[in-house]
Amino acid sequence: MQINTKKQGGYENRTCSSTEREVLSLYGPFHSRASAGGDFFSSISTNGMRQDLGLLTRVLSYLKHFPAALSSTQSDLERRRLKEDLERNQERIRDLIQENSHKLNQEKVQVEKKYRQEIDHLNNEMSQEYETLTKAKLDLERQKRVEAELRRELSLKANLLEDVRTEMQTKISKV
Repeated sequence: MQINTKKQGGYENRTCSSTEREVLSLYGPFHSRASAGGDFFSSISTNGMRQDLGLLTRVLSYLKHFPAALSSTQSDLERRRLKEDLERNQERIRDLIQENSHKLNQEKVQVEKKYRQEIDHLNNEMSQEYETLTKAKLDLERQKRVEAELRRELSLKANLLEDVRTEMQTKISKV
């Protein structure tokens, strides 16, 4: 791989070292996205952003350790551009995290509201059932009292009838 390096009085075209090739291979995906036109972040998924964030970090560390890979002005420009890309990427991740947090809070509020409504509904049903049960118990007790009263009256009438019968038997036997 051939690269242009800055020399006193101009640029020199020379063969890359293995370290320089590694830095350029890491730099390649970012450069191709930027040079293809369009925004660097326009079609990156969250996983892609994480991968790109890792790549950007690695490229920055290589650029710090191997400034000879690019000329000093080029490396400064590239380092600045990569830092800006990294900051934009981090900002985008922060925005996504904030958005997801907001969505989760909204869902939590909705679930809590639905839970409260369901609890209120169940409490209303339970109180209605309790009222119905209480009315049924009172009605049963009243019916038991009425039945007991009717049995007592029946017993009294049966005794009265027996008394009348015996009295009639006594009168018939006297006559």
